[in-house]
Amino acid sequence: MRDVFTGEYTARSVGPDHSRRAHKQYVDVMVRTSSSGEVRPFAVLWPDGRKFLVDEILEVAPPGPVLNGSSSQSYTVRFGRWKTAMYLERSVGQDRADTVRWWVWAFDSMEIKNPVG
Repeated sequence: MRDVFTGEYTARSVGPDHSRRAHKQYVDVMVRTSSSGEVRPFAVLWPDGRKFLVDEILEVAPPGPVLNGSSSQSYTVRFGRWKTAMYLERSVGQDRADTVRWWVWAFDSMEIKNPVG
């Protein structure tokens, strides 16, 4: 466990057995921005070099509230037969430039010691 908060954290899975850990993984995303300002992701580049093409955007939720200087907007997308959520995080800070980055929940391979049950 780290003593310094880095903006990344571990959370329990929302799966049926709640026994897997997940963490916030920032990823590179290729997007198309329309002339009206609409942002549409079309590919996700994983840190290990893999590239996943977005076959379909199923849902775009409105941006959430600003908490700790940032707000996330959920995009539910489909890669082949796999449906997942991607998040567009917009950070606004008075002492730093505004930033925009994408993240996904990445599941760890180890199980948690005391699952919710």
